[in-house]
Amino acid sequence: MKRTIKEKVIFDNYDVRDLETAAQDYYDAMGFSGEDDPDFIEYTQSMFDDELTDDFDNFKWELNRLLESNSNGWILKGNLGLWNGNKAAGTVLFDLDKLSKIWGGSIDYLKVTERNGHLHFQCWHHDGCNEWELRKLTEKGYNYWNKCEEDLFVDPKEVHSTIFKSNFLSGLPHYVKNVWGA
Repeated sequence: MKRTIKEKVIFDNYDVRDLETAAQDYYDAMGFSGEDDPDFIEYTQSMFDDELTDDFDNFKWELNRLLESNSNGWILKGNLGLWNGNKAAGTVLFDLDKLSKIWGGSIDYLKVTERNGHLHFQCWHHDGCNEWELRKLTEKGYNYWNKCEEDLFVDPKEVHSTIFKSNFLSGLPHYVKNVWGA
């Protein structure tokens, strides 16, 4: 029996509505019959920009709640899409400030999805696409990472790989279930 992949888009700023579509949606929601309506309020570029900013702020607020729910921290692993090829990268983090660095700087578009409990980030920029997965550290995972972090003879890539492969050291975030309750 083949397993069905359930993908939920959590945030995506690539295919956003244009100003004209957003304005029409606004007029429909407000019940305006046209510009001659006495209560008519024009939908402006500023209103459109504020709506996009609000969407991103709401996403960051929800993500921050998820990050704060696990005191053992989180492990981020992925690939940087660079002009000279993909490079493996990863880190352990405890807050939104460090995680937000993956979409800061020169990122043009951000898409966050959950696939069967796995939380994925795709960050497009002029050189390509950085792709990440975020998992939560268990208490054993945090202790393992912390012990290896102090050992000069341990390869950090191997530590991250070991943590990612083990359900005893890391777990799925289940963003949709834990943040949206669905």
